[in-house]
Amino acid sequence: MKFVFASQHTTRYPFRRIDNLSTRAQARAPLAVAAVAFAAGVWLANVLLRSPGQWGWATALLALCAIAAVFGGSLRTAQTAAALALIGAGAFARTATPAPSGTVPPAVFLNGEAVEITAHVVSDGALLATGGLRNRFDLMTESIQYAGDTFTQPVGIRVTVYSRDMDEDNPDTLSAGLPHLSYGDRLHLTAKLRSPRNFRNPGAFDYEGYMRGLGITVQASARAEDIATLPGFMGTRAGLWHSRIRQSIIQHIHGSGLWTRDDAALFAAMIIGDDSRLLRDVREEFQKTGVYHLLVVSGMNVALLAVAIFWAARRLRLPEWAAALVTITLSCLYACVAGLGVPIVRAVLMLSLFLFARLLYRDRSALNATGFAALMVLVFSPSALFEAGFQLTFLALVAITGIALPIVQQTASPYRHALKHLDSTGYDLGLPPKLAQFRLDLRLIAGRIAPYLGTRASSRMVAFAPGIMLSLYELVTVSAITQAALVLPMRAYFHRAAIIGLPANILVLPLAGTMLNSGIVAIALSYVSMPLARVAAWVGAGALHWILHCLNTLAHLPVAQWRVPDPGLALGLIAASGVLLALIGVRHQRRLAL
Repeated sequence: MKFVFASQHTTRYPFRRIDNLSTRAQARAPLAVAAVAFAAGVWLANVLLRSPGQWGWATALLALCAIAAVFGGSLRTAQTAAALALIGAGAFARTATPAPSGTVPPAVFLNGEAVEITAHVVSDGALLATGGLRNRFDLMTESIQYAGDTFTQPVGIRVTVYSRDMDEDNPDTLSAGLPHLSYGDRLHLTAKLRSPRNFRNPGAFDYEGYMRGLGITVQASARAEDIATLPGFMGTRAGLWHSRIRQSIIQHIHGSGLWTRDDAALFAAMIIGDDSRLLRDVREEFQKTGVYHLLVVSGMNVALLAVAIFWAARRLRLPEWAAALVTITLSCLYACVAGLGVPIVRAVLMLSLFLFARLLYRDRSALNATGFAALMVLVFSPSALFEAGFQLTFLALVAITGIALPIVQQTASPYRHALKHLDSTGYDLGLPPKLAQFRLDLRLIAGRIAPYLGTRASSRMVAFAPGIMLSLYELVTVSAITQAALVLPMRAYFHRAAIIGLPANILVLPLAGTMLNSGIVAIALSYVSMPLARVAAWVGAGALHWILHCLNTLAHLPVAQWRVPDPGLALGLIAASGVLLALIGVRHQRRLAL
């Protein structure tokens, strides 16, 4: 009767049967292909200089061809036309979207002389820990005056404020009278303006482009006594609430006594993206060991937080749809507070797609989710394709989702699946002979040690040991493949080769989730109960100190890091071909990918 019912059920609801048989289609990751085509169009727009109108007409024509091919029954022609239409759409987006830029004041205001500025704060101040005791604000000007000339167009300015009277033994007290400014405050100051400049070394960081992307076109230095606050407020209500929430969290991190000053600086950087109090030697240790991604707010933070929220929601017996909704909502709130950078946006998009697909009982393709996130980022910001952060983020994701995870699924996942219900012999019937024999061997071992430990304890022990070995194998595989894929961009952008990146990630990543989630729980509990918050903070600090101990040991090894020159064209083509061959090979033959 069960088989008859299953057949009738499948016939009545044919989408279930199609979903079960769609593994191959899901594995093709059409959204990843769409993202690659769109990115190719963004790049092509820089090579073929055409107007947005020309790219737009070409895209529309190709889209009509794809639709006509679908109705004509030629699927291959439709796919080709759709891919070309996506390339045209990428080129159109690149040419139609204005490059991020800001207003630059006339040269008379940039001659090195002091000018009078009336402005309002658009980014809360940050107390800097390096280069002396100082504070930093981002301002939007209302007027700039010099020698009778006035410039009233809005200009984004990053101002560094110095004070000679500040108590160096206790900088957190701001005893020197550094201005207490926050979002929306108006002020008048006297400062010297200068344009941001890049270092002229080959391959140096594009600081000018970075500042321009933030809307900052001018830098300034000012003394605390030359700043006066003005009445009024300039800003939005949403920006004000964002500022207040962020400043409240920073205050609870640094001023509640949960951690020492050095630990609080690290937790502020890792959890909320406030890296202003990090010391240079700490940054260098994370860079040398290849785990700098732990020191900044990235997609990994969103992933670790989402896993914890979803797990807690399910333990509270919430339905799966409610747990998914709570996870997406809280992850979006965290992303807004931490800052909507490319890695954060990508992680939230991937998380939302994954959880929605889970609710629809569809096969979840991690590579497909990566393509969706990349496509959304490029649609809203085509210039992101040429940013190092975007390239590093998505290349790492492609390496993980397109190469590492399929290898793990073909090697370790079947054995991990075989560890379930180890005491049930009936469970063996649905497994391949090799896995059934593996389970039988484990039960024999459990039977040998049962007289000493008991039946339940021995069964758990023989399942626990292989589980640990499989987890270690998965961690090593994912870390090794990711490190290998990032060698070329790390060399091109930072001229570094982190030789010990693999062992460093293996040592610290298992505790990263404990550290980050304990820190977030401690901050949340500090608003309710300080004794409970201190317990969570103690757990997070313990994990952090272990990570710092490992990194400090590895960073002082002679081979911790090599300085390398720019890669040549031949090396770049070889590296790109290797990643492409691995992506293709992992779908056909695992050994070819390795």
